[in-house]
Amino acid sequence: ASPDASGDTELAEAERSKRSQLAKAEAQLLQAEQNEIRELAARDREVRAHEQAHMAVGGQYAGSMSLSYERGPDGRLYAVGGEVSIDTAPVPGDPQATIDKMEQVRRAALAPAEHPLLIAQLLPRLRS
Repeated sequence: ASPDASGDTELAEAERSKRSQLAKAEAQLLQAEQNEIRELAARDREVRAHEQAHMAVGGQYAGSMSLSYERGPDGRLYAVGGEVSIDTAPVPGDPQATIDKMEQVRRAALAPAEHPLLIAQLLPRLRS
């Protein structure tokens, strides 16, 4: 074999090796992105169920859900945090109604921790 032929063979082998390494790196990156998307989607469902539990128990005193988002590698926005506003104003001229309201407000604040079954019921509805 001529020196040119063996140089060409080495060059071709080096090129195949680089392509193989690139393909492996791309596969690893794709897997990492898929894992991140799975984690973000799970977090999104948990956050939404958590906030919906506050709203469900808060009833008429609960405001709307406000979510904070993170953009995933797929370009979609995923909820990673949230809050529900709640009316904590006293009921004018009615101390007992104020006490009853504040008990409901307290239950709403503690809803996700005290009502894990409610969260479990909400999660399947949030799967997409």
